[in-house]
Amino acid sequence: MPSSSRKRQAPSDEIRNRIYDFALGNKVIHIGTKECDKTDRGSYPERELYRSVHHKHHYVKLVHMVCNGAVDAEEVIHRSSKDSSQPSAPNYAVRHENCHEVLHEGQPSDPELAGRMSPNTHSLPMGLTRVCRDVHREAALIPYANNTFAFKRGFELDLFVTKSLLAPQRAAIRVLQVEGYIVGNSRYSGITCKVPKMLTGLHTLEIASPNWSWHMYTDSRFGRFSRSLETVRVVYEDRRNEEISAELKARLRMQAERAEKYILEKV
Repeated sequence: MPSSSRKRQAPSDEIRNRIYDFALGNKVIHIGTKECDKTDRGSYPERELYRSVHHKHHYVKLVHMVCNGAVDAEEVIHRSSKDSSQPSAPNYAVRHENCHEVLHEGQPSDPELAGRMSPNTHSLPMGLTRVCRDVHREAALIPYANNTFAFKRGFELDLFVTKSLLAPQRAAIRVLQVEGYIVGNSRYSGITCKVPKMLTGLHTLEIASPNWSWHMYTDSRFGRFSRSLETVRVVYEDRRNEEISAELKARLRMQAERAEKYILEKV
């Protein structure tokens, strides 16, 4: 084969998929909102976010932050939570404190950490999907299918799913990572039943739960409306104490297993 032909030959499908996944996938993506001007691209009235007429004049836009932790960190912590002899991990808010600071403030409060981070480390290089039509066709859904999406507030999850995504993007999402009250039967949940209904490809739900009764999950919206869900990982956290005894850890694990069971029950 002439050398000029070899140069023009496109990489194999396997190699291209590896490149796409390295650049656009295998990450935890924190999603939140920031206040913005009405004229900013992607702006929403704050009353639309909170579904309340009392928020009249402010506008927000969705923002994202690539987590600086491993994509399987919550799965590892979930496994560790089953072993009462293992030390407890710091709670979810502490583990992701720097991520949430960058998400809402633009940089972490720690000057040393801020100095090591450039704006490019905060976000996905979505420009890759706009290189050409062929690349867009192959890679456009990878950021949704191959990443874990993390939410601290249910209102933001609802806005993200119901207002900002197209149907193929919603269907591609496979893994969510959320605070427990978002999933539970709580008036503070912030999500409507549209969210689990629209996430038709959702496979895994990772939940960091405060030390509340497992009964809050008996009527979970995800249990009622999510038909594709196969894996639920709940880690109960006692956020009042840094040190958790083996006895308390075992009790929290029992509550977590009950919560997992109820959420996975298809009603």
